[in-house]
Amino acid sequence: MSMRKPKPTTLSEEEIDELVIARADDDSAWEAPVQVKKKESVMVFHLEPGEFKAVAETAKARGVEKQALVRQWVLEKLRESQ
Repeated sequence: MSMRKPKPTTLSEEEIDELVIARADDDSAWEAPVQVKKKESVMVFHLEPGEFKAVAETAKARGVEKQALVRQWVLEKLRESQ
């Protein structure tokens, strides 16, 4: 005979709000805070083979990753344009 697990209770948004408000001042009701880092946006673009080679060679000469070099260039241009 298999035992069924109890079905989890689903709370409405209002019920969740009431629960949070009721326990807001009770530190024992909360876990440690979690730091959330915003995700970065990703941009994809295409380069001609010669352009890619130039970026790769420049990055290698500077001892940085290609992506880091291009990001640095973009940020520099944005600062200059403001």
